Amino acid sequence: MTQADTPLAWQAAQWQRWQRSISAGRRPHALLLAGCDGIGKRHFANYLIAGLLCESPQSAAPCGSCHGCEVRRGGAHPALRLLQPPEGKRQIPVDEVRAAIDMFSRSAMLGDTKVCLIEPAEALGVASCNALLKTLEEPPGDAVIILLSASPSALLPTIRSRCQQLKFHVPEVAAARDWLRAVSDADDTAIDAALTEAGGRPLLAAEYLSAGIVELRKSWDADWEQLSAARLTVPVLAEQWAKLDFLPLLDWLCARLASCVRSQALGGAMPPSWTALQNYSPRVLHEIHRDLQQLNWQSQSFANANKRLQLEAVLFRLTGKQSILRT
Repeated sequence: MTQADTPLAWQAAQWQRWQRSISAGRRPHALLLAGCDGIGKRHFANYLIAGLLCESPQSAAPCGSCHGCEVRRGGAHPALRLLQPPEGKRQIPVDEVRAAIDMFSRSAMLGDTKVCLIEPAEALGVASCNALLKTLEEPPGDAVIILLSASPSALLPTIRSRCQQLKFHVPEVAAARDWLRAVSDADDTAIDAALTEAGGRPLLAAEYLSAGIVELRKSWDADWEQLSAARLTVPVLAEQWAKLDFLPLLDWLCARLASCVRSQALGGAMPPSWTALQNYSPRVLHEIHRDLQQLNWQSQSFANANKRLQLEAVLFRLTGKQSILRT
């Protein structure tokens, strides 16, 4: 078996808990997989779903060779529905939720179990939550709803209370490093740098390695140091950065700001090039972080957004010279 055929090494406890539920005949009708992004919740969910849709599962694990497993690998299993926000949107349309619920009411076309995977669960709007809640209150016996969430506290209490929850955590560095060695050609120096940038989250670190994000972030750190030392001006840097891929850049800014917020909260020192933020209160820093996240969403939703002006507003705010633009 490859690593893709089993839960990740640091997910053994969660998988054993799931196996105990299945072997005891206590399969939940709703399961909430909770934990930060980039640690493998979706990987775990895929393996769990493979076992649910398998015709001959062994200790909740898929056999890999039955017709159900073959159809699932083909990507079009009739008893599986994936709900995600459409590209450029933040919410899952309520019509898609209702279509998934309708699937539960129909006779099974293959096997006995029907599965709906919702990712992220935070993308369920009020109408979608209300529609889903009715199914959670009176679940069909053959239905399993799996929700993935990085912020379970943001979900309605009535949704959370009707789900069995499995919590996932950032793995130990050694386990994350071993996994990255197996899935990438990077050396340990590059792996450790990627893990540092990814906050210890191995799947996110793997994305950084494959996309060269670590080296990009080093170049942006150098640009920022030039700006803080007044060797670059805000308009010049904004014009340079506006030519780049906006999302990784905003992710980097969010990460650096979040690091500054943590340093301030713990009484630690901020990096020298970010000391302008020391004069801000925690409330203002959180507001800036929120505005950066809003810009991140806007950049995904509006293809024609003026990136240079948006970046100028961000940089002026971060250097303490003027307020961020709200568009």
